[in-house]
Amino acid sequence: MTDNTSHIAHPTSHIAFIGMSGVGKSYWAKQLSQAGWLHLDCDAMIAGRLGEMIEVGKDEDPVHAVGRWMGMPWDEGYEAREARYLELEATATGQTLDQLNEHGNQPVVIDTTGSVIYTGDELQGRLKQATRVLYFDVPGDVRQQMVELYLAELKPVLWQRGYKPRPDESEADALARCYAELLTDRAQRYRALADVVIDYHAVREPGFGIDELLKMIDPVVSRATGSVPCYPSITLRRGRSASPATLNTCLLPNRNPQSASNTAARTGLVAISSSRPSSTTSCARAAARSRSSRCRTNSRTIA
Repeated sequence: MTDNTSHIAHPTSHIAFIGMSGVGKSYWAKQLSQAGWLHLDCDAMIAGRLGEMIEVGKDEDPVHAVGRWMGMPWDEGYEAREARYLELEATATGQTLDQLNEHGNQPVVIDTTGSVIYTGDELQGRLKQATRVLYFDVPGDVRQQMVELYLAELKPVLWQRGYKPRPDESEADALARCYAELLTDRAQRYRALADVVIDYHAVREPGFGIDELLKMIDPVVSRATGSVPCYPSITLRRGRSASPATLNTCLLPNRNPQSASNTAARTGLVAISSSRPSSTTSCARAAARSRSSRCRTNSRTIA
């Protein structure tokens, strides 16, 4: 990648990344941090608070400890723990927004959690007022892969009463159906909150880097200066189709992004009005899991 210090001169305005866990929020936040932006990590703040409440076993991944603490939606006390987590998240997000005025003209990127859409209208309104909200979209075919990945290794999830098994369903079938429905519902909520929706495949193009990301964002909205009108929920899509990535890499952006002089010509990006997200396809049947199963995850956060 070219000299990152040139990005420090980017016009001062703050960005918030939203989307499901694993779609690239933290990756791009760290890339901007290396380019001189201040990275405020809501997950890290929440983890610090949870660390005071949860006993982590010897050699246990702290995220696994959180999963053990949170449990599954049918576990006794789950809703109370879910509510406690949301309290911590709202506090962390609010404190992050409070910090924005402390950093002068330095641009800030806020790396939110996947459940920021459950923090309430007041806090989400503050987020939209203070930042340009960027949503990393996940198309239906990739959401189906996310369902399969979740079923293969359960992770802590804020269900918000979205787990509603039917009498004739197995536990595995209920999890598959309800998680797919949760992803679809969240996609709609993310879009409603977002100022900019970035196509999943566009950010995974060879050579896509910080320059390309900022070029997508900058012309769309600039609340900090008021110099550019706001066009809510603009979607940037590729003009051609693309096959989804393999399961092992489908949730990760390019690891070696490079600058390019003509992104639009190379990737076929076009701006279109946002549309209703497509539904996921039928869930693959998963191996049955007993009610004593506990969440484990290779993700860094609660989803």
